[in-house]
Amino acid sequence: MQNNNNIKLSEFEIFQALSGNFICKTIPDNWQELNDEEQDEFIQKHIWQPLEYSDSSRILELIDNSTSTMIEFLKGKGIEVSD
Repeated sequence: MQNNNNIKLSEFEIFQALSGNFICKTIPDNWQELNDEEQDEFIQKHIWQPLEYSDSSRILELIDNSTSTMIEFLKGKGIEVSD
């Protein structure tokens, strides 16, 4: 079994990885530098078809909830997650 004590992830890395579950392209590395309009435009441009009638705030809520669940899972496995 792999030693998880050396694995460190940021909340953003997890958020970014899980964004691909709800949009067709993961959010870019400069996501936090984009303004709200640019973020909304990115999500609407890359929205996953089953969610195409959802607004961007709903998509972000889904990604955020999924991220929170994954962070708790990782922490429970002894993997360090930073803010």
